Amino acid sequence: MDRVVGFAREFGMYSMISQDLTPNKRQGAFLEYLQRMRIPVVGIVILVVLLPLAATRGGLVTADTDIYIRIFEEYDPADGLFGGHFAPAFTALSWIAKYFNLEVGGYFWIVAGVGVTLKLIGIHRCSRFFLASVLVYLSKYFLLHEFAQVRAGIASAIFLCGVPYLSARKPWRYLLSILGAAAFHPSAFLYLAAYPLGSQRWNNRQLVVCAALGASLVYLLNFNGALFAMVAQVFPKVEVYIDLLAEGQYAEINLFNVEAIIKIAIWFALCNSSSGLRARFKYFDVLFRVWTLSLIVYFAFSGVPVFAFRASELFDIVSIPLLPALLVAFKNRLIGVAAFLLVLGLFVVNFYFIQPIIL
Repeated sequence: MDRVVGFAREFGMYSMISQDLTPNKRQGAFLEYLQRMRIPVVGIVILVVLLPLAATRGGLVTADTDIYIRIFEEYDPADGLFGGHFAPAFTALSWIAKYFNLEVGGYFWIVAGVGVTLKLIGIHRCSRFFLASVLVYLSKYFLLHEFAQVRAGIASAIFLCGVPYLSARKPWRYLLSILGAAAFHPSAFLYLAAYPLGSQRWNNRQLVVCAALGASLVYLLNFNGALFAMVAQVFPKVEVYIDLLAEGQYAEINLFNVEAIIKIAIWFALCNSSSGLRARFKYFDVLFRVWTLSLIVYFAFSGVPVFAFRASELFDIVSIPLLPALLVAFKNRLIGVAAFLLVLGLFVVNFYFIQPIIL
């Protein structure tokens, strides 16, 4: 048993070295070297491994593959960046591929290179446990964002890179990061709603009260569909979701599924340990608040389940650097490691074997 506990402690604290962990005297030189070299070496190795998988999709066909192929083939560089079907920055990727006379395969390499690289940079900028966060990324968002929702994936990666600006309350830099994200996918403008969640400190009671009031307020504002109608003016696709729901296409979606229940349990576990985690994780406060917002959005917009999923996922991207906090959220480190690995396992089962991402 002692060996198991020792391994768990080693797994949780040393193999996933923190970017702000101070080495002790016995480990000094070696750990300083690892901390200095970790991102350039390990990050590049991870990029080299993941990039071919994302670019080729592992030889698999996903739900959106045909759409991206068709739109790329139809795009004419003479139409410019604003004449394409997608947002200008994403259209620029098609323009680059066409400029160099690349086929669809080369286009997917460019898209994957941007998406995976930005995601790893974002993880590095706001995660304490880099490798643990990469595992969270692989368990869910690698498949979802690099194989299917690639535009939203790039936009959310840029938001992740901008989290330090949100925490430091640097409005102009944060705004620029959101504009950059919106240039790939207009839904990124929703990230502006996260700005009030900056560096001001809230206690646990305030978080719970704000979460309950926020969900209730959105629900009341949407009485008779008024809020959805207003949102549809900015994001026309919402109206499509509403029409499809009226036809019964999304009636079978269960919002209160296993993943939602697990997220609620994780929320309470992290909230209960927030005082200690706040002292040890530089960006814990802002990550936890944004993740709370994702849960509020998820349940508040339950009237249109598919929109609730999509809007919530935009903010849920912070779960990549946040969920490794489970490793040190419990007094017994073995429980923390077990909880973290259990969450990873459930995500893998859900998104690799249950969700219809791969056709």
